[in-house]
Amino acid sequence: MKNETVSILSLIVLIIPNMLGIPSTTVTDEPTLIFDSTRAFNHLRSQVNIGPRIPGTSGIEEARAYMEGELQKQDWIVEREPFIPNESWNSKGIEVTNLVARPNWYDTSGEKSFVYLAAHYDTRRLADQEQDAQKQKQPVPGANDGASGTAILLELARVIRQHDIRGVRFVFFDAEDQGGIEGWPWIVGSTYHAEHLSDPKQVQAFILVDMVGDEDPQFYWEGNSDASLREQIWTIAAELGYQDAFIPSLKYTMLDDHVPFKDKGIPVVDIIDFDYPYWHTTSDNLDHVSASTLEMVGKTVESWLLANKLANGSVSIATTPGSTVTPYFVLGMGVIFAVLLVTLQVVKKRRKSW
Repeated sequence: MKNETVSILSLIVLIIPNMLGIPSTTVTDEPTLIFDSTRAFNHLRSQVNIGPRIPGTSGIEEARAYMEGELQKQDWIVEREPFIPNESWNSKGIEVTNLVARPNWYDTSGEKSFVYLAAHYDTRRLADQEQDAQKQKQPVPGANDGASGTAILLELARVIRQHDIRGVRFVFFDAEDQGGIEGWPWIVGSTYHAEHLSDPKQVQAFILVDMVGDEDPQFYWEGNSDASLREQIWTIAAELGYQDAFIPSLKYTMLDDHVPFKDKGIPVVDIIDFDYPYWHTTSDNLDHVSASTLEMVGKTVESWLLANKLANGSVSIATTPGSTVTPYFVLGMGVIFAVLLVTLQVVKKRRKSW
């Protein structure tokens, strides 16, 4: 009788999860994560060494050329999206240029949807958070606020190519960080790009990495981010051992480059560490950023992409498990109760025969 009961229960364990749509617990070989923090930090350093990357200057043009070259090395097609904001605050006619990159190693013409990975690459014109009034007139080096997110994406370009992950696009925004200076608003580049999307429904998800190089990382949940995507990413970070840095608690609600895409109905996530004491100061330099933090964020995004990668290589974003009660769930629960009832009846009959 004991063996028969065990057999019945074993069938429950094997069959019912499949009926409920629960993933199998069978151990499989996990893809090796290949995000290289040294490569990422070199991208960060290269940007800082260029100097200030202020919209409309030679510095930001040099940064664009660097980014384009690095993306093309990894077989990505890069397109510029230039525009001149026709607004009173842009009295000097400064041109703003976003960069958009798509894969070149396969035909993307048939893709109906994609995931956006995003960062801004401009740096703030004035270090207005400085205590020293003279330093407030100096530009921000932007090691963390600007270079860190861009560095992670440049390394992910290599990673995604090596893993053959399909259905991903990069977008690098100009003029994110000039808000409040001479009347300029924030998030100029991302606002323009979101308004000119040909079909917002094509974007499955939008993941923004901003200020992601702090030597003391504290990535809290951000209030404008999609709760389901946010939970997925922070859960993966914890599984990778980064739970001390990725804190599943709401702290800030940011006006950042993800907001224009949220307004289009796109699920968005902002991975940002706003507890950075050198924000908008001249001390936002190489002394206060860390390759290990770049690795945490890079590997978390890499792992999330691999977790959503289908057999054909494309990315398909899953809903949060258990978020919806389906007919299969109801049917499965009914089968569980039925099998348990039969098992109890068999046990009772066996006991009587003893």
